Amino acid sequence: APYTKGDYTVPEKVEHLGKEFTVTTIKNGAYSLCLDLTSVTIPSTVTSIEYSAFDSCVNLTNVVIPNTVTKIDKYAFVECPKLNSVVIPSSVTTIGIDAFGSSYSGMSKHLTIYCRAEEKPKGWDSDWQRNQDVVWGAKFVTIQSNDAEQGMVLINGKYTSADTTVVVSVNDEKQEVKVEAKPVEKYEFVQWDDGVTDNPRTFAITADTTITAIFEKQDIPLYVLTYKVDGEVYQQDTIAFGDTVVAIKKPTKEGYTFNGWKNVPTTMPAKDVTVTGSFKVKNYVLTYKVDGEVYQQDSIAFGDTVVAIKKPTKEGYTFNGWKNVPTTMPAKNVTVTGS
Repeated sequence: APYTKGDYTVPEKVEHLGKEFTVTTIKNGAYSLCLDLTSVTIPSTVTSIEYSAFDSCVNLTNVVIPNTVTKIDKYAFVECPKLNSVVIPSSVTTIGIDAFGSSYSGMSKHLTIYCRAEEKPKGWDSDWQRNQDVVWGAKFVTIQSNDAEQGMVLINGKYTSADTTVVVSVNDEKQEVKVEAKPVEKYEFVQWDDGVTDNPRTFAITADTTITAIFEKQDIPLYVLTYKVDGEVYQQDTIAFGDTVVAIKKPTKEGYTFNGWKNVPTTMPAKDVTVTGSFKVKNYVLTYKVDGEVYQQDSIAFGDTVVAIKKPTKEGYTFNGWKNVPTTMPAKNVTVTGS
């Protein structure tokens, strides 16, 4: 057993000399000084955990003791400093000295022991736990959400994680818990898994209890966001009420500049919405060059008819005419030449 490590489950049965035996007892020192043992699950076949069975398992953090165990002998879990909680079932009638905690004086508290019994049974040694914290009559209330992304639960006014366990003890003035379901945006609380719809609610704890808040997506109305360009429908989107509205990408059109979308809401209101935009024609430069020199430049709108300017004159020369004059202005700057 000194080589047992990690998360370990004690076997229910073992073979010896060709015969199979049921494990009912964890013998003296069976797992003592298993320095790499971190978690132990004891099967329901076991009724007795004997002397120093898990003594000095210094990295042990978790142990599960079944409700078939009736005896935990002295020093069974002594010197296990990382073991911070353990549940002792009501079946345990005998516990020996220093079964939990430390046998050395001055050892700091590190362990909370949750006892199902409401008071110390007569068969438990007076020093069975060496001043470790004990909760008598422990009952476990597990509060959870069906989906943590849809909502969370408050326990006695405090937020919890997706799956939280609260301990109620026999010493509590009120053995009850107040819970409240809190849905996130666009979700709603439907009911608790026992069918109760009260929210918040308070219920008495008489035994271990698991309660789940059931959330579901709200039936949110949808509305149409219509984009129009120059009076014509360009695109339509269906958006839920309250959703953030992000305007679609600006459309493009050769020879035109888009002026942007107007009246885009930040969030979708409870009605259909139309946003508008328009194109503005672009101007391009028509350059006239004579013998390689700029003679004149005109700014002309895309698509406009181009009428060449009057031929230039020069004493003693004949002008050969303008070359490559476009019929209409294209979506680019143009140079025409003459000589």
